[in-house]
Parts: sequence; structure tokens; C-alpha cells
Amino acid sequence: MKTKTVIHIVNDGVELMEYFSSKNNTLLQLLFLDLNMQRKKNIECLKEMRAKYEFKDIAIATYFTSLSENDIEETLINGANVYVNKPNSFDELKQA
Repeated sequence: MKTKTVIHIVNDGVELMEYFSSKNNTLLQLLFLDLNMQRKKNIECLKEMRAKYEFKDIAIATYFTSLSENDIEETLINGANVYVNKPNSFDELKQA
């Protein structure tokens, strides 16, 4: 049985929140957030998303190169489900 996977990529946190505010989008099941997004940071996006009921079931994985316990803890406290150490390639990300 094949599972259809659709990947939507945005360039920064502002585009991410615009995507979610669009009425024409498909609600995601899994979201990967880079800690160091441009224009709107990961933490800001997490807080906005978790404050809205319609986003409560989206699994959110944060990934970044930092191994700082403060960074990891802050993302988990603000609604991330899991932390993934940022891989060097997309194939490694899929494996993670």
C-alpha cells in the first residue's frame, strides 16, 4: 500500500504563517521547523500555532544544529513534539 506524501516548502516564518492563514491550504500532519528561520523565528511560529485550536493535532519537529539544552527546552515548552539534530542532507532528514 502506497501512501501519498505531499511536501510543501516555505522560505521563512512569515511565509509559513501566511500558508496557514490561507483558506486554500491542506492542513498538515507533520511540520519541520528550522530554529533559525528568517523574518519570523521558530519560537514565534510555535507560539502562534499552538495558540490556535485548529493546529493542535499537527506534529511539529524542530531541527537545528545547536545542541544547546536551552534551545531544545524552549522549543519543547512552546509546543514542539520532538527535536531533531539538523542533518546534512534531505536524505538524512528523511531517515531521522
